Amino acid sequence: MGLIGFGNLGRALRRLLIPFAPAIRVYDPWLPDSLLREHDVLPATLEETLAASQFLFVLATVTGESEHLLGPAEPDTVPAGARLILVSRAAVVDYDALLDRVRDGRFLAGADVRPDEPVPADCPGGPPARSGPGPG
Repeated sequence: MGLIGFGNLGRALRRLLIPFAPAIRVYDPWLPDSLLREHDVLPATLEETLAASQFLFVLATVTGESEHLLGPAEPDTVPAGARLILVSRAAVVDYDALLDRVRDGRFLAGADVRPDEPVPADCPGGPPARSGPGPG
């Protein structure tokens, strides 16, 4: 498993993952490796975290340094068949590149956010079209 970001969300998620006894790699350049080791996770580079994770959670806070941290090329290093979960941090990912890899069948992804909300009705994966008259 890989976590990109190890703030409050990453630490809470780690507690939920413990029963599965996974090796958890964490990329968080804003925290010292010693702190990550205290939480029984493996400090890793972004490249290592992406390439070695069948399950990848993107949890990094959006800052000027982390915006598009996963740019157009980084999704290509995620293993084929992996699962990527983007949690409340749409600006950390090049969303178009992410969607392209998902459309191509490279890996599966789930996200609770989009860079443009509300989602336009004509957007692939956008809200379903309504049929029939609306309420009232």
